[in-house]
Amino acid sequence: MKLFSLILFLAFLLGTSAEQCGSQARGALCPNRRCCSRFGWCGSTSQYCGSGCQSQCSSGGSLQIQLQLNYNYIQLHPYI
Repeated sequence: MKLFSLILFLAFLLGTSAEQCGSQARGALCPNRRCCSRFGWCGSTSQYCGSGCQSQCSSGGSLQIQLQLNYNYIQLHPYI
């Protein structure tokens, strides 16, 4: 039981680790075009992409727009 608890705890830690970016991480960019907050953490909400955003800043939802464009393209060209 103790081993299971340890494994579960470690999995939780690995799964919840946020990625650092910007000046706090030697200029690193966030994966998947997410915004880099003024505090140097990656995310896609207004807290990350709003005031003080360091890189890849947008009005939010850019990933959703890209996914929709890709879906529309596939619908128009299903045999490519």
